[in-house]
Amino acid sequence: MSRVYRFGFNGQEKDDEWNGQTGSTYDFGARLYDARIGRWMACDRLAVKYPDLSPYNFVGNSPIVAIDPDGEKILIYYEIEEKDEHGLNKRVAYEYGSQMEVPDNIFVKKTIASLDEIGSATSISEKFDFLVETQDYNIEIYKGDYTEASIGLSETNGVITVKKYQTVHYNPSYTFKEISTGKYMLPFMNLWYELGHIYNAISDPESYLNRTAEENEYQKDDPDYMWDNPEEKFNTEENEQPLNEEKGGIIRHHHIDGLEVVKSKSPIEFIEK
Repeated sequence: MSRVYRFGFNGQEKDDEWNGQTGSTYDFGARLYDARIGRWMACDRLAVKYPDLSPYNFVGNSPIVAIDPDGEKILIYYEIEEKDEHGLNKRVAYEYGSQMEVPDNIFVKKTIASLDEIGSATSISEKFDFLVETQDYNIEIYKGDYTEASIGLSETNGVITVKKYQTVHYNPSYTFKEISTGKYMLPFMNLWYELGHIYNAISDPESYLNRTAEENEYQKDDPDYMWDNPEEKFNTEENEQPLNEEKGGIIRHHHIDGLEVVKSKSPIEFIEK
């Protein structure tokens, strides 16, 4: 009996006979996976269920939060209240795009509903589809006390690096209210606003860094001072405003002046499909 450990990436068995190189190919049952290039050796036979993804993608381009036990499905893990033997919350899987019942988790449901609402808009569909379909970056959304993006972007010696994983902390229960009019921002707009920052950074990192540079922040005597910096103004006008115009939301003419954080008057609701 061989003492060589046969398993590796995603817990699957190595198939070194495929190309003669140790640890380069893994047998997922339905397909062989080439770890050297991060791609399958064949199309996903269930690709028709995921028309927005490449038939050669792996777990919807989210290997941190999902696994593929057999090369056929996308499984997304989320925590439940039940504890494991170590006293930690157990993680269970939801198969994306399947007929499985959506987990009874308020945050998951409201986030799905928010993304569906954003994705239904034609005015920003090209940008939203890019974020959903890109195979170069993963957008990770976590529950947060507030909604804010963490942009994975850096510049060292003139070389700009855009990190693969971009993060948004999202609170679907809160939004902004315009003090002067009493009008509420659409409950999903905060999420799109932060996703807009991520799109700006990914699509044109050099311009994003320039707009967010400390030396380019608006000063008090500048007519655009209410925007804080050029990125906030750019993101509002280029990403938020088109969606607000299409969905009937308030049009901001400043960043946060004149706004207060409030409980959403019409919280986003998940509709079972």
